[in-house]
Amino acid sequence: MKKTILIFFLFLVPLFNNIAQITTGKYHTREVIIQLGDTIIKANILTGELKKRIRPDRVYFWYSKNTINSNLGGYAGKLFHGPYTAFYENKLIESGEFSKGLKTGAWKIWYLNGRIKEIHSWKDGMLSGHSYWYSGRGNLETELIYRKGKLVSRPNRFFSLFIKKDSHEEKPEKEKHSKKVKDKGVTSKRTGPKTK
Repeated sequence: MKKTILIFFLFLVPLFNNIAQITTGKYHTREVIIQLGDTIIKANILTGELKKRIRPDRVYFWYSKNTINSNLGGYAGKLFHGPYTAFYENKLIESGEFSKGLKTGAWKIWYLNGRIKEIHSWKDGMLSGHSYWYSGRGNLETELIYRKGKLVSRPNRFFSLFIKKDSHEEKPEKEKHSKKVKDKGVTSKRTGPKTK
């Protein structure tokens, strides 16, 4: 009888272990819950080793001993992979997605009042696309555009409010009677009536 119960438990333990693992694509992950003071973080980590070259110019996020760590160009624990959410006093304050330790897709950060604070677009661990910062009242304060981690544009939202899409500025007319005159090898611009 004792042998039968022991064999039954030996088959039952691996069954429950597989339920805790999630397969995302070709990678096996498991959910971890980390409590840091009043903040609770739910995320998935890779259960196996990464068979991919580590890029020295990327920040990798990894899990070890119930803590979140990050390093440029390396890691020493289990890489985050899949959804990531952070709660402060049961209020959502951050959400995003990891792919093999690198931030990817849209990452959002909220104020405690529930309004959006920041939105960032990531691709392969680098800012790529639009990043927005909002005031506590929900007004857009700053917008930046990144490509491959480098800032490429700072759209000016203030002036765009006053310019209609179909309007255009008139270009100043060219000066009448202007011509270029060569004088002893020097080019100058002369205006006014034609003189001899």
